[in-house]
Amino acid sequence: IATIAGGVVGVALAASGFGVWALVANRLAISAIQTITVWLSISWRPHFVYVRQKFLDMFRFGMHLGAAQVLGMLNTRIPELVISAFIGLTAVGYYRLGSRTVSMISDVLILPMQTATLSTFSRLQERGSLAGAYLRLTRGCAAFTFPVFYGMAVIAPDLVLLCFGERWQPSGATMTVLAVFGGAASLGNFFQPVLAAAGKSHLVSLYSLSSALANLVVVIATVHFGILAVAIGFTLRAYAGIPFGLVLLKRAIGVPPIEVLKRLAPAFTAATIMALGLAVFRWYFLENLDPLWRVCALVPAGAIIYPAFLFLFHRRYLRSLWADLLPDVPIWRLRWGG
Repeated sequence: IATIAGGVVGVALAASGFGVWALVANRLAISAIQTITVWLSISWRPHFVYVRQKFLDMFRFGMHLGAAQVLGMLNTRIPELVISAFIGLTAVGYYRLGSRTVSMISDVLILPMQTATLSTFSRLQERGSLAGAYLRLTRGCAAFTFPVFYGMAVIAPDLVLLCFGERWQPSGATMTVLAVFGGAASLGNFFQPVLAAAGKSHLVSLYSLSSALANLVVVIATVHFGILAVAIGFTLRAYAGIPFGLVLLKRAIGVPPIEVLKRLAPAFTAATIMALGLAVFRWYFLENLDPLWRVCALVPAGAIIYPAFLFLFHRRYLRSLWADLLPDVPIWRLRWGG
């Protein structure tokens, strides 16, 4: 609710000519609505109780999570800070529009699950149970996020023109690249909850620190080539950092990296084929159409290509996905192969 309402505020102000201040209002609106909603939804109120041993235990565990949160916030701001220092505030506005639009989709699709997973994972004390829950969650999340982000990468230039006008057109290419980054987020965003649930909060801070330092190096190295180069470097760094996260994951809960990749491969392959097909369709057959009509043609086309590819080539994956998402609903009795 907060993300959607904040998005409406941001888009409305951007359309009214407030420029980068629309992004500021978007962030403030989201935070305010989240706070009010939580305060009104529960009757519990915080009060002070001090137990020394519990404080020490929680402090040792929480200082790593706190550091990871700070580093995570810094990590998302590194491109904007470096761009403002080397290029200027106008370039920050173009980059921010593309990145914030992708972040809003991530907030709707991934953040609710990410928020709930820490408590869910924490109830699973055995490593095998925790590993199984993580694999099921990432498979189910990727089935929806990969096609959304990769499809958005194709229609991003048209979305910018439709929602923000021609003056924001430079944000279109940046949004395309950062939407591809969203695919990496489908996997990386669940590293921290599962590591924390396994009691390895020091690995959470290590992962956040390594990501922040790597992003800082990449952004500084690419900023002289423009905001599109920064977005490309930022996205490539995210995918390059996945193996390190998988190594930490294996150390914490014992899940082999190859097993994680196998669970994601069908969704990744189908979403990639879908995006490539849409890109060819757009540039060879829809280039002369109005942006609105292009979006109206590409969205349903993607909604057909993605599940069709899974049905034709990954039916076993679909059966497993169905069992994960709807375990109490019997699947139709078709003799699927694959």
